[in-house]
Amino acid sequence: MTNSNSIRTNLTASSVQNEIRLLLSVPKNKYATMILLEGIDDIKLFVSLINNENTYLFESYGGKLGIKNILCKFTSDYRVIGIADRDYETQNIPRLFYCDYCNAEMMIVSNDDSLSYTLFQITSNWLDISVLRKHVLDKLFYFSIIRKLNEELCWGISFEEVPLNEIIINHSDLYRIIALINLKNRSNKLEDDRVSLIESEAKKLAGQNLLNCTNGHDFCKGMLKELKKQYPHTRSVTCLNADEFSSFIRMGYHKNHFKESNLYNALVNYQIEHDLYIV
Repeated sequence: MTNSNSIRTNLTASSVQNEIRLLLSVPKNKYATMILLEGIDDIKLFVSLINNENTYLFESYGGKLGIKNILCKFTSDYRVIGIADRDYETQNIPRLFYCDYCNAEMMIVSNDDSLSYTLFQITSNWLDISVLRKHVLDKLFYFSIIRKLNEELCWGISFEEVPLNEIIINHSDLYRIIALINLKNRSNKLEDDRVSLIESEAKKLAGQNLLNCTNGHDFCKGMLKELKKQYPHTRSVTCLNADEFSSFIRMGYHKNHFKESNLYNALVNYQIEHDLYIV
């Protein structure tokens, strides 16, 4: 059962810390956990996955960095934790728990039962999830590597206006993909030195689990494009946009699926260690 008072939204970045301090001081919250999340979409996801009777969910109002900053203000209280997308993070921070793989969407689509159920609701067919997922991941291979290196090496490349459909169409042609990205980054292009790093990273990641480096929003767009190609006359598919499809993916992910994740196991271990009731 969800406790409606456990969700703290409509605050501000400055008032979140004050609200947390107030709740921590209440005697009945001795075994309660304050959970910081990146945004409202994450609150909507995790509200059905955690123990709402003993937790409070907060938006950080600053994404992952906002979570880190707030955690630094409560270093002495184990009841304040964060859950965030790992993205391409390599640093582990005390009391900050990461979603499996690159981000929440990739944690969700990694679960065969969840993804299969969701796509059945959309297409009315039980699809070969493993084959379909790999097909989409492979088409995003080079683009995902460029995103990863851009983050790790602080290249400052903008992907906002890069046409993902064109990237997918030209998925096997690295130089065409680079040309498409450079068209939108004329003052900060991927030149020869960066291209060499991309090629080296591609060799390193060939055959590895691409869930770790694929952006969830890219994946959802790629998956939806593939479904529209396979079901051009199915209105429940053709009428969907990427944001709606992402929402469907999240709604199909339930507590029984979450229990199979590394994030769930990490939270279980933490709650046992500190006598809390998080999940």
